[in-house]
Amino acid sequence: MSDSSDTASFSVEFVLGEKYKQKQLERRRRIGINSSSGNSGREDDEIVPRSVGYTQWNCASVLLVSVFQIETLMPIVLCSCIGVVLSFHLGFLLEPDGVARLIKQNNLPTGWKFHILNSLIHVGPALWMAYLVSSCPSVDVALSDGLWASCLHLTWGLFQTKGTLLLDKVYAPMARWSWYAMWVTAVLSESLLTPWLF
Repeated sequence: MSDSSDTASFSVEFVLGEKYKQKQLERRRRIGINSSSGNSGREDDEIVPRSVGYTQWNCASVLLVSVFQIETLMPIVLCSCIGVVLSFHLGFLLEPDGVARLIKQNNLPTGWKFHILNSLIHVGPALWMAYLVSSCPSVDVALSDGLWASCLHLTWGLFQTKGTLLLDKVYAPMARWSWYAMWVTAVLSESLLTPWLF
C-alpha cells in the first residue's frame, strides 16, 4: 500500500473506528465492490465523495423556478424540497453520529456553521417554495406533481448508486435500513404528503 493509502486508512479508523471500517468493507464485498473498482485503488473508497448530491440539484431547481417564475414546475420543486428536508433530518434521528461522518466526508463546517448551512440548503428552500406556491393562486399541487418529484428523485438515486439506493459515497456511510427508511420517507412525503398539505 502507498503512504497516502495508509494515511487515509488511519484517518478512517481514527474518525469512524476500526469496527465500523470492517463493517463497511464487509458490506462492500457483499455488494461486489472492491478496492480495484475505483480509479484511486484506495481501500476506503466508500467514504470518498463521488458526485453532486441531490440537495444541490434541488437548490438549483429552486433558484430556476424562483428567477424565471416557472409556475408549472413550482409544485414539483416544492414536493422535492419537502422530501429532501424530511428525509435528511430523519437520517440524523436514525443515526445521530451520521452528522460527524457527513461533515468529515464532505469537508463541511462544524458546530453552529453546520446548522446555518443546513437551514440554508434544506429548510430554507422548503419554506421558500411553500411561500412561493401559496402566493401564486394559479398554482395547485396535484398528486401528479408529487409523483413526478418522486420519480425524479428515485431516478437520480438509482443512477448514482447503480440501483442500490445506498448513498454512502455521495453523503456519508450509513446502515442499509437507514437509507431505505430515508428513501421511503422522501417518496411518501413527495408523492402523498405535500400534495395533501397544499
